[in-house]
Amino acid sequence: MEGIVLAVPEAEERLLSCCLLSGGALLTCLGKGLRPSDFGYQIHGMLFDTMTKLQEGGHSVEPTTVLSELSASGKLDLVGGKEFLIRLEEIGADPDIVAEYISIIKDRSIRRDLNKSLDEIVGLMYAEPDIRALISRSEEKLFQ
Repeated sequence: MEGIVLAVPEAEERLLSCCLLSGGALLTCLGKGLRPSDFGYQIHGMLFDTMTKLQEGGHSVEPTTVLSELSASGKLDLVGGKEFLIRLEEIGADPDIVAEYISIIKDRSIRRDLNKSLDEIVGLMYAEPDIRALISRSEEKLFQ
């Protein structure tokens, strides 16, 4: 049975491309509450975090400043090096559909969080002898 994948790298990379090439795209992401932890791929979250910190620090977010910041923080190789940033520039995603990319990324983030909670609940089923406590703790996991 095929299901929904818990991360969509194409959507993440297209969104990062938009943010790298259009300041308005990053502001839209921040306005919609997108966080680095919403990205399914850690390197994408690290890159988004770097862009966010530049923006919040009053610096422009564009390929050269992002490259410089990643290099200074020792994260350039972790995110795939200069080559990854060049690839994002080449993607040249459409900034008019940033909201769709954000929606896809946030949807998958919620699904990953729910999956993690369900895994924890399965563990509780075997560890918690009291059914009322099991239900209470399970609800806490689901609705936290």
